[in-house]
Amino acid sequence: MKPRAPFVVGFRVSIALVLVVTITIMAVATTAIVINIGADSSQKSAQTLFTRIAETIGERTDAQFEDTISLARYAALDAHSTDPVNGFGLDHPFLSFLKGALDATPTLYSVYVGGTDGTFFQVIQTLGDPRILEAHKAPAGTKYVVRTITGTGAARTQHWSFVGDKDALLGQRTDAEFDYVPSARPWFQLAVNKSSVVLSDPYIFNSLQEPGITASVLLPGGKKVLGVDLTTRGLQAFIDQQDVSPHGGVMLLDAKKAVMAKSANFERHPGWLTKNVAHVLAGQNLEIVLTAPMSDFDGDFQRMQLTVILATLVLVLLILPLTMLFTKRLTRMMTVLSEDVDRVCKMDFSGESPSGSSVREFDNLARGFGSMKSTLATETKVLGVAQLKLKKIVETGIALSTEKNTEALLQKILDTAMDLTEADGGTLYQVNPEGNKLDFKVMVTKSTNFRRGGTHGDPPPFSVPLFKENGEENHHNVATHAFLSGEPLNIPDVYNDLQFDFSGTKAFDKNNNYKTDSILTVPLKPLGADVLGALQLINAKAEDGVTSIPFAKDMQDFVEALAASAATAIYNKQLVENLEHLFDAIIDVINGAIGRKSPYTGGHCDRVPLIAIDLARVTSEVKEGPLAGFEMNKNQLKEFELASKLHDVGKVTTPEYVVDKSTKLETIYNRIHEVRSRFEILYRDAVIQRYETVLASAGKPDKKVLEAAEAQLAATKLQLEEEWSFIAKTNLGGEFLSPDKVEMVKTIASRTWLRYFDDRLGLSWEEEERIKESPVLPLPVQEKLLDDKAIHKFPRRKAFADEYTVKDKNGKVKYTYQFKTPVPELLYNQGEIYNLAIGRGTLTVEEHFKIKEHVMQSIFMLDQLPWPKGQENVSLIAGEHHETLIGSGYPYQKKAEDLSMQSRILTIADIFEALTASDRPYKKPKSLSESVKVLYFFKKDRHIDGELFDLFLTSGVYKTYAEKYMRPEQLDEVDISQYLGPIPASPAPAGH
Repeated sequence: MKPRAPFVVGFRVSIALVLVVTITIMAVATTAIVINIGADSSQKSAQTLFTRIAETIGERTDAQFEDTISLARYAALDAHSTDPVNGFGLDHPFLSFLKGALDATPTLYSVYVGGTDGTFFQVIQTLGDPRILEAHKAPAGTKYVVRTITGTGAARTQHWSFVGDKDALLGQRTDAEFDYVPSARPWFQLAVNKSSVVLSDPYIFNSLQEPGITASVLLPGGKKVLGVDLTTRGLQAFIDQQDVSPHGGVMLLDAKKAVMAKSANFERHPGWLTKNVAHVLAGQNLEIVLTAPMSDFDGDFQRMQLTVILATLVLVLLILPLTMLFTKRLTRMMTVLSEDVDRVCKMDFSGESPSGSSVREFDNLARGFGSMKSTLATETKVLGVAQLKLKKIVETGIALSTEKNTEALLQKILDTAMDLTEADGGTLYQVNPEGNKLDFKVMVTKSTNFRRGGTHGDPPPFSVPLFKENGEENHHNVATHAFLSGEPLNIPDVYNDLQFDFSGTKAFDKNNNYKTDSILTVPLKPLGADVLGALQLINAKAEDGVTSIPFAKDMQDFVEALAASAATAIYNKQLVENLEHLFDAIIDVINGAIGRKSPYTGGHCDRVPLIAIDLARVTSEVKEGPLAGFEMNKNQLKEFELASKLHDVGKVTTPEYVVDKSTKLETIYNRIHEVRSRFEILYRDAVIQRYETVLASAGKPDKKVLEAAEAQLAATKLQLEEEWSFIAKTNLGGEFLSPDKVEMVKTIASRTWLRYFDDRLGLSWEEEERIKESPVLPLPVQEKLLDDKAIHKFPRRKAFADEYTVKDKNGKVKYTYQFKTPVPELLYNQGEIYNLAIGRGTLTVEEHFKIKEHVMQSIFMLDQLPWPKGQENVSLIAGEHHETLIGSGYPYQKKAEDLSMQSRILTIADIFEALTASDRPYKKPKSLSESVKVLYFFKKDRHIDGELFDLFLTSGVYKTYAEKYMRPEQLDEVDISQYLGPIPASPAPAGH
C-alpha cells in the first residue's frame, strides 16, 4: 500500500490559516489580559474603598466611644462625684457637671452614680424625645429627668424631678415602692473590680428602644460607680452616609455578632465581594463588614471585554478573502499588537498601538486595544495619584498626632492641604476663646511670597465676626458660613459669586496686586466635637503651574479628609493642654490650701520652685567639672517643677500649733497663762495666811507678830516673782537651757497648791481616755505648781508602720514604707516640766518628729497619684530634700550616691528660702550674708552638695532671688570668695 500523501495547502492558504489562528490566539490572549487586569483592578479598587470606609468607621467609632470614656474618667475626678445624695438632689454639687456633660454630647442618654448602699443619682437627657418623656411620665418641655434613690434597706425612696429650660422645675414625683438596686446592675458589677473605665456589651435602652452602650468606672473610695449611657444613633447616621457602591452596604457587629448599626441596603449573596475588619475598642472586639456585588466595580471592563470579542470574530470572518493581499501588513500589525500586549501585561503603557489597517475590523481591534490601553493607563495613573494623596494624608495624620508645637501643627495642616490641591494660597482660621470670632492663624500666598502666622512669626491681626451686631449668625462670609453650618464650600469664580461678601478678599487682591479666582473652604470639625475653625484654600493651579482653575470634586474629598484628621489633632492637643492646665491648677489649689492653713508655709511652697528652677537652669549650662552633663528634657523639667511645688505638701497634715510653736508651753494657745494663775493662787494663799495671822492676835496686838507676818508676805512675794520670771523666760526657749536650770525648773515645780474643784468635769472623750487609769482623789487635793500628768501624754492610736502601709482594694498589704527616722513612743507629750526642760528651742522630741513626718506624708500622698510617663519621680525628688550627703538626714538616711541632682538642687533651695524668709512667726529673718554663712556650714558638714553651693553663689542665683524677694533691710554685701572651693579640714563652728 502506498503511503498517504501529506495534506498540502497553498502558501496563501497556509498564511491565511496561520494568520487566522494567530489573530484568534491574540484576540483570546488580549481578552484574557483585559479580563485579568479588569478583575484585578476591580478587586483592588473595591478593597481600597472597603479599607478606607472601614478605617473611617473605626475612627468614628473610636472617637464616639473614646469621648464617652474620657467623660467617664474626667467625671470620676470631680471632687463632688462621691458626695451623698439627699432628697430630690437638685442642690447636689455634681448636678451642674452632669447637665453640662449631657448638653455637650447629644448622643449621651444619661449619666449617673450608684452606690453599694443602694443610693442612686441619675440625670437623663430627653432631647424632646416623646419616647423618653412617656417612659418616665415626664411633662412636656422636660429637658432633664433627675432621679435619686435615697435611704437604706427597706427605707429607700425614689424621687423624680422634671427640669425644663433655664432649670425651671416642671414637676416632681416620689416612689415608695420600686426594685431598682444599682449594685446589682451589670454596669456596676463590671466596674467594681476594675481600675479603669469599662464598656458594657451593647443592649437595647428601654425608654428609647434603640441600642446603646454603658461606660462605667469605679469612683475613689471603692463604694460608688459612675456610669454613662451612650446611644449608637450617631454611629447609625454616620454609617448610613457611607457610599460603598450602588448596591453595597456596611454593618457593624459587636463581640457577640449582634448588629450595632447597618446601612439600609446591606445584603449578603454568594459571590459578592466581602471584607471583614476586626476593630478593638476599650477591650471590646468589634467587626466591620462591607459587601457589594462585583458588578458594581467591573461593569465597564465587562463591556470592554464583549467589545473585544465581537471585534475579533468580525475580523476573523472578513480577513479570509483579503489574506493574500494584506498578509505582510497583517503580519506586521499582529506582531506590533503582540508586543504591545506584552507591555500591557507588564503594566507598561508606553509606545503607540497599531492603527490604519485597510481591514476595518482589524483597524477597530487595533483602535479598541489602543483605547483600552489608554483607559488602563489613565486609570492606573489616577489610582496612583489617589494612592499617593491617601498616603500623604495618612502620613500627615500621624505627623499631626505627634506634633507638640501648636504653631508648627497649624502650619503643617495648611501646607499639606495646599500641596494636595496644588493651591497657590490658603488661610487657617481658629475660633477665639470667647467663641464669637474666627481668628487668622496662618496665611500663605506662594506666588507673592506672603507668609504670616504658624512658623512664620505672628499671625495676621485680623478676625472675622461670627455674629452680627443684632446677634444673628454671620453667613455672609465664606469662612464663617462654613464654620457655622459645618459644610464645605467650593466656589469656582469668586468675582462672579453673588451669595457671599468678598469685599475683604477683593481689598486684599487690590493691595497686593493679586487675583483670587477659586476658593475651597472646609470646616475643621473633629469627630464627635464642635467645629474648631476653618481651612480655606485659594486658586487651584493647572498643570502649567500658572493658570488658576476651580478645585476639583475629588480634591475636595481629600481636603475634607485632611481637615477631619487635622481638626482631631488640634482637638486632642487642646484637650491635653486643658488637662495639663487643670493639673497645674489643682497643684496651685493644693498649695493655696496650705497657704490658707499656714501662710508662711504657702509662701515657702511658692518661692522654693523659683530658686530651684533657676539653679537647675544654670547647672544644666555647666560644661566641665563634677556638675557637667546634667540636663533635663521638657518632661523632666516639668517633673522637677512639680516636685518643687509639692515638696512640702505633707505639711497639710502637720498641726499648725506644732509648726508655729513659738514658746515651750504653747499648744493651741500659750499655757503660760495657766502657770501664771497658779503663781497668783500661791501669792493669794500667802496674803490669806498673813491676814489669818493678824486675826489670830486680835485683842492682843503684838507688834513683833505683825512685823513678822508682813516680812513673811514680802519674802514670799519676792520669791514667787523671781520664780515666775524664771519660768516665763524659760518658756521663750531663746537660749540653751543648762542642766542646773532644768533642776531649778523641777524645784519650782515641786511647790504645791490646793485644788478644790473636780478636774474631770468638762473633758472630751479623748481626754477622759488619757486619764482613765489615774486614781480619783478626794477634794481638796494638793497639786504641784508644774506637773507631767497622764492627760498630757497622747498615745498613738495606730502603730506608725500601719499608718504608712498601702493596701489593695481587697485589703491585702501591697507594701510598707521603710522609713529610718526614729519614731517616738508617744504621739505628743504636753507635760509642763517636760516641755519647759527642752534644752534648745521650743519643740519636744515628739514635735520634732511630727515636723519631720511632713516629708513622709509628702512621699505617701504623692505616691498615690497616677503620674504620667516622664513624671514618675516627683515623689522621689520631693521626698529627698531633707536628706544629707552623709546619711544623717531623713526619712531614709540616704547618702550622696543615692541622691539625684534634682533632689540636691531642691535641698539648697529649700534651706536658703527658709533662712531668708521674713514671714516666720517663730524667728527673725536673717540677713543675706547670715543666710549664706549658715548655708556654708551645711556645705562644711556635707549636708548639701558643695559643688552646687559654689555654683549657687558664683552664678548669682542667690543674689537674683534676694533682690526680688527679701526685705531691703535684709540685703547686705556678701563676700562669696571665703565660701568657695574645697571644704576645710577643720570642723565647723559649734552652734550653727
